[in-house]
Amino acid sequence: MNPAWIHAVVLVCVFGAVVLVAESGLRWLASNRSESRAIHGRLRLIGRGGNRGEQAILRRIASSVPEGLPRPIDRFAHRLDRMLLQARMPIQVPRLLLILLVAPTAIFFGLLLLMSLWWGISISYGRIVISAA
Repeated sequence: MNPAWIHAVVLVCVFGAVVLVAESGLRWLASNRSESRAIHGRLRLIGRGGNRGEQAILRRIASSVPEGLPRPIDRFAHRLDRMLLQARMPIQVPRLLLILLVAPTAIFFGLLLLMSLWWGISISYGRIVISAA
């Protein structure tokens, strides 16, 4: 092999190793600090006299993820629930998953409708399949 190619491959491997080390370090740091940050955030909120709605978000212990989901979706939903709890977002996971499912479909059909109005073409089942593929 050409020495320039070997040098490029070594640089790419070093870059990948640095990215993996940084990502694993940040993940470890976030997982160790998430619970204590939630407790301290709740105590700060109670101390400054926050309303009961905000306190209820921080007090939520049970997961809002429905049971019986397939394993990959369940794992994603539990991670999403934990992230929403840490961010103190009031939205429930099933509602957010529904939004994530419906929004791209609505955007696709909206753009398809705009294209059909702009160019004056008709929308048929075949055209939708061809556009989606």
